[in-house]
Amino acid sequence: MSCSQLSVFCKEYQTYINTMTKKILLLGSGELGKEFVIAAKRKGQYVIACDSYAGAPAMQVADEFEVFSMLDGDALDAVVAKHKPDIIVPEIEPTRLRLLWALCEGDRCVSELSDKLGMGQSAISHQLRLLRQARLVRFHREGKTSVYSLDDDHVRLIFELGLSHIREEGG
Repeated sequence: MSCSQLSVFCKEYQTYINTMTKKILLLGSGELGKEFVIAAKRKGQYVIACDSYAGAPAMQVADEFEVFSMLDGDALDAVVAKHKPDIIVPEIEPTRLRLLWALCEGDRCVSELSDKLGMGQSAISHQLRLLRQARLVRFHREGKTSVYSLDDDHVRLIFELGLSHIREEGG
């Protein structure tokens, strides 16, 4: 292979690689996010890590980072407009994921969720407050008790689709 042929090959290969590389916006940059960034970068992906505080673990290994409250819709819109990501990955805390899954099974009060997840009621209440702010759950009162449910069926659908996808890959 001549030098000119090698040069053409290298340019074509780089074009091919660039078409495979995606720009990923990671919302939430904790320890799980850091593991995600490492895995994505090993696959040649470009990752922008976002969180509400500077120096979050995923930010330390990402290509770029942004600091803003992800509950601020205008700030999120601005970051999306600035970076124009191909993929947006919302990182969710495992506890919140377990809470959402429990609420997929039906409405529950804090004490029921606490028993089901084996966590203290104050920790459950804190996580539920964050899920309410993100408009993923809502509550209503039954006497003095707050009963929580998914905000709408879209959350349930996302879980069902994810579970279906996992089952397809495994079987």
